[in-house]
Amino acid sequence: MLTQQYFSAYSNAVDNAERGKSGQRIQHAVDLFMAFSALMIFVLAIIVPILVQVERNTRIFTANAGTVAASAPERDAGSVSTDQPTGAPSKAELCPNCQQPISAGDAFCGHCGQRLT
Repeated sequence: MLTQQYFSAYSNAVDNAERGKSGQRIQHAVDLFMAFSALMIFVLAIIVPILVQVERNTRIFTANAGTVAASAPERDAGSVSTDQPTGAPSKAELCPNCQQPISAGDAFCGHCGQRLT
């Protein structure tokens, strides 16, 4: 009779341990899911503002490119401009910040990043 009680108590202890392991596995899976969800929210919180800024910059750049192209005078391919002498760039063709040469349609300096418009 005592052996049967010991066996029953041992069997109950093993069953309880298995249920505890199963509960721990479920809790571990839930914890992993929560950590993954938090990581995804963090990544989205970082990436979305960057993408919004890229879109804004693209819209500004395309809007500026359209106005520059519309305001540029039409020239024949064979004609030579006599507005500026060839050679050294004029003061208007230099970045006001770093004094590096820039193109007429540039929105930003390619050397220092200074906004030109």
